[in-house]
Amino acid sequence: MKWFTMFTNALNAYWNMMTADLPRAVKSGQIMHALGDVTAMSLSGVGIALVAGALHGGDDERKKKRMAVGILSQYTDSIPLLGAYVTALLETSMGLPTYGGAIEIFPAAKSFTTAVSATAKEDYEKAVENVIEGLGYALGLPVPGPRRIIRAVGQKYFGALLGWTKEE
Repeated sequence: MKWFTMFTNALNAYWNMMTADLPRAVKSGQIMHALGDVTAMSLSGVGIALVAGALHGGDDERKKKRMAVGILSQYTDSIPLLGAYVTALLETSMGLPTYGGAIEIFPAAKSFTTAVSATAKEDYEKAVENVIEGLGYALGLPVPGPRRIIRAVGQKYFGALLGWTKEE
């Protein structure tokens, strides 16, 4: 595990704060210490969101969502190996574009995240395609064949079974 997380020292510190320091402070009755840790992590999320331009452009509702993701990502990004995927899922569930830079350690997770995003955009063909792709990756089943079948049926063009694209 250390090998996979060696370049994530700040995220490791947040993870340790969430999983060890906060529960220990609450258990020992140091509520103000626990609130201080939560406040520090949340304020750092606000700062990062502001630097990333969360308040530039868009309507007020979108700005609020970007700030919320900025705060929550401090907690979700620190989850070892899966944090970027959890944050991307959070962004797509709020209707925001994802800017994840996660390494493709878990391609099934990316497929499921894309399926959620496609469902939010009401692109059900893409959602089904990505769910099946994710299941294929997760279960070790072939992926290109089912993907081509879905495209062929959705486009009503059976050349897609051979990987061809339909010319308009």
